[in-house]
Order: sequence, then structure tokens, then C-alpha cells
Amino acid sequence: MDATLWQHLAASLGRILTALAAAVLIGIPVGIAMGLSTTVRGILDPLIELYRPVPPLAYLPLMVIWFGIGETSKILLIYLAIFAPVAMSTMAGVRSAKQVRIRAAQALGASRLQVIWHVILPGALPEILTGFRIGLGVGWSTLVAAELIAATRGLGFMVQSAGEFLATDVVLAGIGVIAVIAFCLELGLRALQRRLTPWHGEGQWSEKVNVKPLGPYIGAQVSGVDLTRGLSDNQFEQIYHALIRHQVLFFREQEITPSQQRALALRFGDLHIHPVYPHAEGVEEIIVLDTHNDNPPDNDNWHTDVTFIEKPPAGAILAAKQLPETGGDTLWTSGIAAYEALSEPFKKLLSGLEAEHDFRKSFQEYKYSHNEVEHQRWREAVAKNPPMRHPVIRTHPVSGKQALFVNEGFTTRIVNLTEKESEALLGFLFAHITKPEFQVRWRWQQNDIAIWDNRVTQHYANADYLPARRIMHRATILGDKPFWRS
Repeated sequence: MDATLWQHLAASLGRILTALAAAVLIGIPVGIAMGLSTTVRGILDPLIELYRPVPPLAYLPLMVIWFGIGETSKILLIYLAIFAPVAMSTMAGVRSAKQVRIRAAQALGASRLQVIWHVILPGALPEILTGFRIGLGVGWSTLVAAELIAATRGLGFMVQSAGEFLATDVVLAGIGVIAVIAFCLELGLRALQRRLTPWHGEGQWSEKVNVKPLGPYIGAQVSGVDLTRGLSDNQFEQIYHALIRHQVLFFREQEITPSQQRALALRFGDLHIHPVYPHAEGVEEIIVLDTHNDNPPDNDNWHTDVTFIEKPPAGAILAAKQLPETGGDTLWTSGIAAYEALSEPFKKLLSGLEAEHDFRKSFQEYKYSHNEVEHQRWREAVAKNPPMRHPVIRTHPVSGKQALFVNEGFTTRIVNLTEKESEALLGFLFAHITKPEFQVRWRWQQNDIAIWDNRVTQHYANADYLPARRIMHRATILGDKPFWRS
């Protein structure tokens, strides 16, 4: 109690600011490395997640044993409390960097370091500052608690000492100062965040996107947005979350060009170039599905796009360019709803099973043997796309929901089952997934757009319009390797 209030306050602020500086100097580079490198993330993420849930005060006895009750033990303890939020928020911000902006910088000749400094870090800044705020809050409470136990100076020590002498006024004053300092630190960081990221959160009400569900399990119609003009970050975030929830979204009156469609799709990720289908002129990422009597449709079956590769597409964007007067509707079905409708014993039966997906099941040789150029292209596609195994039950990487991941278009067999067992099980699953209860049907109009989550849905394009012509443009968004987590 010999020290004055200002001396106690200076001691506490010195500790918290020193620990914050160390956490920032180490946490931000670590977070950047984790965000950019899957190898670094694979090594460090489990270590951080291992210690992060443990309350920092649980480490206090070790700190005292190893470093004594001096400044080092307290600063290190506060550092541990702040480091994890700073590093994890930085990693999240780096990983959320817009790919289209990165590609634009690279196209202009920016080096990797310039891309990180001028594109990735500014985009990650809101998340980094949020990590500061969270870390500082946790660090401040850790500091005060540590000073209650192992300190000779500081606000926590002042309160604890006053309590021993029953000095209620000093205890109340100490609590008040602790609360005021915490409040001022929070206000200061909020002001800093507004100053450094004035764009963040702009228009969250004026740019509200309207989402109208079309069914209990799948499908929603979106209005109040013009996809041809590009999306603000806020609009994109609303659409992305709606897509995760409703699995397929529909937009009316969007007269989009192939280049605009590619730019829209790039907001979601890298794009797939199909090995067989023709593409729009000058835009190889946009598939042209032009079907008529001389080129009848080959997708009039239930299927999930391109599951014959190691990392099947995460989604797709389909634009209606020319439509028949009647017919040509598309149906989607929810693999999530189909899985959740199964009995628990049947879910256990499917757990851990893998199925084989084969390019040749939908793209059969006879369809491409009428001229040598197409036949050679087919042979090359077969050579590049050998049969691929994926889990029968797939865990959605964002929502964590489970979905059935077999489809009639590409799935050929269940691994490790006999032929008859595999046929029987797949036959049941194909029929179950496509029950009308799990479906939504879309009647196309000119310039409609559909965006769907390819990881948990299947679709079926009705071929009931021939001899009329139907032209659709599709962008296919690359995904990640399917996995199952019980």
C-alpha cells in the first residue's frame, strides 16, 4: 500500500502495453504465415488451439515457478492471453482476402510481398483490429487477476492489499479505476478501428439483400441486388450466408455477360475449366450449354457437378441466355435434408464408407466418337481424370452439417462392398436423395441466374423442350477435398 494510485496504475499499464506489443509483433506475422501457408497452419493451429481454451491463470503457477514473481512472469502470462486472439484473427483476415483483388495485383506485376502489404493486410485489417480488442480485454482481466496473486505493485495488488486491511473505499476506488481503464482502452481501440477502416460495415442497412425462402429445406429467391454491377463486400457477405443456409439461390432479371459472370464467380473462389464442354468466346471459365435436336442434353439426370476430381466444385453459377417457350426447368435436391431424414442405424451404416466417382459414367465414349477431334479430347479427359474416391457422407466445411454425397451422374460403386451390396445401397440412396420433399424446382425466365452449393446438392435439368433450343452459361467454382467428420 506504500505506492500511490498513479504508481499502481503505471505498473499495470506498463505490463499490459508491453505484453500487447510483444503479442502484436509476434502474433501478426504468425497469423499471416498461417493464413498464407497450409503447412504452417497445419503445424501451429493445433498448438494454439491446444492452449487457447485453457484460462491463462492456470499457467500462473508455472510462470511463478519458472520466472519468479517479478515482471517477466506477469508479462508472459498476459502475452499468452493476448497472442492467440491476435494470431487467429490475423489468420482469419488473411484467409478471407478477396481472390479477385489478389489476381488483379498480380496481373499488374506486384510481387508476393507487395500483394501481402498492399492487398492482403489492408483487407485483413478489420479482423486484426478485432483481435486486438478481444486480446486486450482478455489480457486486462488476466493482468488484474495475476496481480491479485503474485505482485508487489499494480491495481490488482492494490485492491487485494486494501481488502486485507478492510479498506472498503480503496477497494471500491481500485475497482472503479480498473473498470474505467478497461472502458477507455476499448473506446480507444474502437476509435482506431473506425479511423483505419472507415469502409468496414458501411451500408449494412442501406444494402440489405432480400432473401425469400422457396421451401422448408432448400432454395431461396434473392432480390434487391444487381449482379451485373458487382457486389459490395456487405452484399456479398449476405448472399454467401444465404447460400450456406438455403443451398441454392435464384435471381431474376440479371442480364450478365460472360466476363461479368466470371468476375462474380471469382468472388467465391478459383474457377474450374471443364475438360469437354465448350466455353464462351474469350472466357474459358464459362461453359456454354447449348442444347437442341442436333446436340441433345446429357445432364437430364440427377447429379452433382464434377465429383470425379479430387476437389469437386464448391458451387456453380448458371445464367439463362436463351430459353424454350415451355419446359427446361431445373430441379435441385438437398443432400443435407436427405441425410437428416435417415434413421440413426442407417446413418451409422454409412459412416466411414467411401464411394467411387468416374468421369466416364456421364461422359460415355460413344457420345464423342463421331469425329476424331472430340474423341481425342475425350481420351485426354479420361487419362487426366481417373476414378476418384469420396466419403458417402460429406461434412460441410462451413456449416458443419452432414450431407449425402453420392450421385447418379458419377458415382459407380461403394468401396469394399460386393457388387450386389453396392448396387442395392446406391439404388436406395439415389432414390432417397431425390424424394420430392427435399427438392426445389425453378422455372427459368430470360436472364435468370442460379447460384448453388455443389457440396451438398444435386440437380436435374429437364429435357422436355426439344426440338426447341436452350442455352445456359455456367461458371464452376473450385472447392476442397471432401471429408467426413463424425
